[in-house]
This record gives sequence, structure tokens and C-alpha cells, in this order.
Amino acid sequence: MRIRLVILGIVASLVWPLVAAQDKPASATKVVEIRSYTLKAGTRDRFHRRFVRESMPMLRRWKVDVVAYGPSLHDKDSWYLMRAFSSLEERQKSEDAFYGSDEWKNGPREATLADIESYTTVVIVWTRRRSARFAPCRSPKNSRNLLSCFELTGYKL
Repeated sequence: MRIRLVILGIVASLVWPLVAAQDKPASATKVVEIRSYTLKAGTRDRFHRRFVRESMPMLRRWKVDVVAYGPSLHDKDSWYLMRAFSSLEERQKSEDAFYGSDEWKNGPREATLADIESYTTVVIVWTRRRSARFAPCRSPKNSRNLLSCFELTGYKL
């Protein structure tokens, strides 16, 4: 639990300069949810495959903006999901609709929850320039990012 909080603190400290870079005409403010999962031992690969194959297409159908996701680099049982919303209210409405849907309940919900030992959620304000995007790294070995393996482009630091 403590290591997850430290990692989430690092995430927040790395993203905060983006929030502080106020370029109002060329920026959009979002609410970003960072969810850090501790998975049951030995389930991470299966959890990731299920997310890519079942949950991610479902989130797309529900118009959820998934910013980044995947296995964490710091241990073999951690995984993360980052989603962006226009406001806290929109986040709550979107999550209530998605997690309350028959598609989720009758789909991957039970198998997904069975693999999760615990999770932590952090919600932050994120100011993004119009050209900004997160993109998965081509190779984790080439990543210079302590936090995880994704590239951040289009931000004014």
C-alpha cells in the first residue's frame, strides 16, 4: 500500500508542472483518474490480456477516454489505468453508467474483480495543450520515465 502511494505521489509530482503551465487559449482542462491496482500473484498477464481484449473495447463503446494503461514497471503484480473526464461530475456519471451496465455486469466484471487484490484511485486536474497526447512507449527499455512506460508529447513545461 505504501509503495503505491509513493508511486501515485510521483505521478502527481510529474504531472503537476503540466497543470501549472497555464496557456489558456491553447489548453483544455481535464480531470484525470489514476487507478493503481495490486493484482493477485500470477494474474497480471491474464488481467492485461482481458483488459485489452474485452474491457478496452467496452470502454471505447462507452466513450471513456483511456489515457494510458498497462503493467507497472516496479513489480510483477501491479497494473495501472488512467482515464480523463471533462469534470468530476462527468467522471461520476460515466463510471456509474459503465459499472452499472448489463454489458459490464454480464461481461468481464466477475473475472476482472477476481484478479484484483486491491486498488487505489487518485483524481487530479490536468491542463493539456491541444496537441498533447499520451502514447505507449515502443520499448520499456528505452523509457526514461521513472513512473511507467508512456511518452508525453505536446506539453509546454
